Amino acid sequence: MCGVALPAGLVESSRLPEPIFTPTTKAAEGHDLPLTLDETRRPGRRAGSPSACARSSIALYERDRRRSLPSAAILLADTKFEFGFDRTAS
Repeated sequence: MCGVALPAGLVESSRLPEPIFTPTTKAAEGHDLPLTLDETRRPGRRAGSPSACARSSIALYERDRRRSLPSAAILLADTKFEFGFDRTAS
């Protein structure tokens, strides 16, 4: 999945052993385009620190997963967080 090896034997809706970070970039049209971590570091990319985005994404996911309804067996999956720059900040 986006360059991340997944464990063998997964079936649809299987829970992963741990969350994964799969960065993307906006396409001119259509769906977002997947990026590898190396691609996020290329000059001209404005993603900031990939490790900071990954840490923040995983932390937000874990927080929301804990807040989901585990007693109802609800699995929080395929979560998307978008990060940007505050251009008004000095």
